Amino acid sequence: MARLDRLGPVAKEIAQVGAAIGREFSYELLAATAQRTQAEVRDGNKRPRQRRSCFFSVARIPEATFSFKHALVRDAAHGTLLRGTRRRLHGRIAEALQVVTPN
Repeated sequence: MARLDRLGPVAKEIAQVGAAIGREFSYELLAATAQRTQAEVRDGNKRPRQRRSCFFSVARIPEATFSFKHALVRDAAHGTLLRGTRRRLHGRIAEALQVVTPN
């Protein structure tokens, strides 16, 4: 929780959205789900020293894929979401998945 609290409100929300998506998530799916501007999502995923302890990043935005360094950080981020918020977020993720990865 301390790692998440150090992130700041926007970055913490980005971490929560990422945690709801899963252990690994693409920037594209994150941006489609977060209901933030692309600049806010991009800035929330910049890697200053305090954020390095939460995520691994592969590639650069917009092709980036993020993953949590530790399952407990992901679980803590997911656990801070209220039930109603979590339910709405999972609905947005399902809608974003249909747009991002059409069949």
